Amino acid sequence: MQKVLIVLQLIKYIVAEMDIIDPNILSNENKELISHGKLFDIQKYPFMVYIESTIYAENSLSMCTGSLILPLFVLTAAHCIHGADKYDIVVFRYINMRRESMRYVKNIYPHESYDQYAGINDISLLRIEYSFKDVSHYINLSGHPNEFSNGTSLNCIAIGYGQTDKSTNSERFGYMTNLSISYGHKNCLFHIVTTTEFSSKMILCSKPNIRNPCPGDSGGPLICNGYLYGIANFIYNANNPEDTKCGTPHLQSGYLFVYFYRDWISNTILNTGNLIKQYDKLFNISEMLDSNKNVSDSQTIQFIELKFNLKQVSSLITELKDENSKLGNILEMLKGKIITMACSTSSNQSYEVVSLVLHETFERDRCWTNMIA
Repeated sequence: MQKVLIVLQLIKYIVAEMDIIDPNILSNENKELISHGKLFDIQKYPFMVYIESTIYAENSLSMCTGSLILPLFVLTAAHCIHGADKYDIVVFRYINMRRESMRYVKNIYPHESYDQYAGINDISLLRIEYSFKDVSHYINLSGHPNEFSNGTSLNCIAIGYGQTDKSTNSERFGYMTNLSISYGHKNCLFHIVTTTEFSSKMILCSKPNIRNPCPGDSGGPLICNGYLYGIANFIYNANNPEDTKCGTPHLQSGYLFVYFYRDWISNTILNTGNLIKQYDKLFNISEMLDSNKNVSDSQTIQFIELKFNLKQVSSLITELKDENSKLGNILEMLKGKIITMACSTSSNQSYEVVSLVLHETFERDRCWTNMIA
């Protein structure tokens, strides 16, 4: 068994280091890139990554795109890594196929309710072994359905790492294109499940045109107002469902709306033991939580009242008096017990508390320094 594992790891290393991959492994549909796009600037979009997933049982290589939302976490589509083991996935940054730009994956976190046949919950997180150097910033998540009310469309950017038939493996550049993005069943002409509820609620879609992502661009970001609003999932031809070749007129591209997965994303990261630190602005809260957003609201701090479970307060006081108590134990006791609900003081909205994150250098015994959570 040990010998087999060593051989497999050696094969994986050799494949990752090769400049040219056997073209027979790649299907034609996986060799295209964003149609009618242009090269993007890696300095402006340093969070972009290219993902290779090798499925040896099927003798296939899946090529996808992803986004660094934190130093160790890549957000992409679940179908990009479906059927692959974490040891079969490699993440690249500058796409020069050199080892210094490559990261292996420590863990994969596909959505637990992902359905490859219906295409629902097509979202996944990858935890890379260690962070890339010289990433000036990571992409933050945002978006709210109310931004698309009354048929409003947003001008957005889609980015992907597809490959043309004319390019070699070492010339896999990233491309971007501008899209007009809409939301809702009336604007999105496709149906990816038997009922229309999922497609109308969970998906952002482009207006039909010849500019659209193609296979190889799956998992890439849809960027609106400077934030990641969606994840590239699929394309659809309303006039001819059989014809979905990239660049074909009347194609719509579908993007999973991350607004509906903000809790899943944050909880998945927190459950790995990686705290979202105070300088990690993962979400644009003013956009994603305020359903009655307008210009003045986004510039105003929303005060929150925390409701406590009084039955647990006495045990908390006892715990705090114990000099030997660990902050981690207190946090575990607090989670879902002491603080039960957060209510906005400026509206009737309330939010369930799903996680608590304290400043990592909070010291209760030394003048309560860094007392922020």
